[in-house]
Amino acid sequence: TSTADATETLYALERQFGGRRTLDSHELAQLQEALAGVSLRQIIALIERQPTKRGAVLLRLLPPQRAAAAFDALDAGHQADIIEALSDDSVTRLFAALGAEDRVQLLDNLPAEIADRVMQGLDEEERRITSALLGYEKGSVGRHMSPEIVVVMPSDGVGGVVEKLRACADSLETIYTIPVVDADRILVGVAQFKDLFVADPQVSVEEVMSEPVWA
Repeated sequence: TSTADATETLYALERQFGGRRTLDSHELAQLQEALAGVSLRQIIALIERQPTKRGAVLLRLLPPQRAAAAFDALDAGHQADIIEALSDDSVTRLFAALGAEDRVQLLDNLPAEIADRVMQGLDEEERRITSALLGYEKGSVGRHMSPEIVVVMPSDGVGGVVEKLRACADSLETIYTIPVVDADRILVGVAQFKDLFVADPQVSVEEVMSEPVWA
């Protein structure tokens, strides 16, 4: 089926089911097949045209990664409404497919009770990563740092930091620098990997770090 045919089928189904409150399994299968053949942009526009519960149904018919991408494109108010309409399992699958930064941005805009529901649905590791980013102030650099990057403080000993880096080398997303933050998690410097590995293990990170470069 060509994209044009899939688009026409989707529009036809939208007209056919538009006034219906519920759809049977055959009709849902038709919608799912049509959604598979159209662009993400068309899916987002379709969800935006639907009542909240119908939009939630459409998201459940998409593969997890595509559902997450469509959900991420919606405005915060629409996202909150859809989360309320989704079952706990659907919310968990949707949020697990989002990146940590996108998840945090969304949680910032959700009512507290809905945000708590979302957090409780994540597994322990995803909850830890998300909580780490939420610990930084809104608008701070920390909110945009990958949670897989090691973060250190100026007073940390170089020897301990090097051991920490070696222990988690396989999961690090950068091999060049690590951020240095103060007690309030404000970025105060950066440390080059090569400088850390050649420095005296007894000195502090403050002695080998450099000033952060701001864009």
